[in-house]
Amino acid sequence: MLRAMEAEGETRVVSIPLERAIEIGRILENVAGSLHRISSRMISGDADAHTLDKFMRDWLVEPRLLQARGEIWDAIEQVIGEELTDEIAESVAHFPDPPSEDIRILAEQLEKELEEDRKESEEWLKAQGFTRESNPHLFE
Repeated sequence: MLRAMEAEGETRVVSIPLERAIEIGRILENVAGSLHRISSRMISGDADAHTLDKFMRDWLVEPRLLQARGEIWDAIEQVIGEELTDEIAESVAHFPDPPSEDIRILAEQLEKELEEDRKESEEWLKAQGFTRESNPHLFE
């Protein structure tokens, strides 16, 4: 359905007032940035599921994301109509469904980038004279 819209060769523009677009951007920045910080802390053992739950509750994540989502879908609906907007929205996977193909592809890309970063870090450490034997904690 989305590919069919692209195939029409027509560029369509979705409009959101600047003030609302900025607010939606701020919400996304807050949530994405905070989730990144929390996941980093979870990896290091300084946070857990309670930390994530506290953030979700205290920062009203769900209602803020629902409002942002609604505004974006409303703007899309103004361009392509309610029926097609509903069809697109209904085609999106939701937890606990398995991740969609685009998420699987992104996960593979991120894993590849992480492996490349790890190799670059190891090469840099070795160039600085560090060895796995003398400093194993640096190579973890």
